[in-house]
Amino acid sequence: GERQILNLLSACVTATGNELEEIIFDLRELSGNGNRVATYVLSVLYKTGNGVPVNYSKRIELLRQSSDDGYVNAQNELADCYYTGDELDVDYFLAAYYYTQAALQGDAQAQFKLSKLYRIGEGVVQDECAAAYWCRRSADQGYADAQGALGFMFLQGTGVIQDYAAAEAWFRLAAEQGNANAMANLGVMYKKGDGVEQNPTEAALQFQAAADIGFARGEYFIGICYFFGHGVQKDYDKAVEWLSKAADQGYEPAQDFLEHNLEPDE
Repeated sequence: GERQILNLLSACVTATGNELEEIIFDLRELSGNGNRVATYVLSVLYKTGNGVPVNYSKRIELLRQSSDDGYVNAQNELADCYYTGDELDVDYFLAAYYYTQAALQGDAQAQFKLSKLYRIGEGVVQDECAAAYWCRRSADQGYADAQGALGFMFLQGTGVIQDYAAAEAWFRLAAEQGNANAMANLGVMYKKGDGVEQNPTEAALQFQAAADIGFARGEYFIGICYFFGHGVQKDYDKAVEWLSKAADQGYEPAQDFLEHNLEPDE
């Protein structure tokens, strides 16, 4: 089955000598008989050099073969290659094509990436409704990045009818999975009172949660909270600490705030 063949990929990392040769032989035989998973595994090996010499042209040939045979992992990986320009020349049209093939098979990651292409118009005609459609398909499967992005669509009313309650619900689902951007967006909703009752304490809690996992925007907002005493007790030292962390990550609003608001002796 698929899992057994994928396990051979892990086995190739530790196998040596005759054992490794036997695994490669079995994979080639399976691939020759049309097994798309084995073809995909061989494509990975030609990239890593486990058991075979590194050969990028052979790697792409096998990856494309597995993709065209309908294997989702290969379709996603080939689309990534076309989108990023890693191993292949950038081709947004082909990236969109292979993401679409995987998305149509229900792959949540591909659905989310396809949604992003429709949102920005790369490889496809820009279409906010199509972006929202694929984002929703992904979010419904529990894909946290899609849940956060869908929340933002409902917040802004892009591709969907603006719905603050839906935005809050999707942000919260993503935040519960550790999505820092969703945490920060939730914080902003409670800070401003957008569609929810204004609640500085809840806003600060969400900003702190995002900051605690190193998200620069969260660090900036919790720093601002400490600076002005919004939702937390005013604490200049903590404000500078969090704002500095955000600034060190290159977050320009934090850099600008520190430049214009630090006391002269700081």
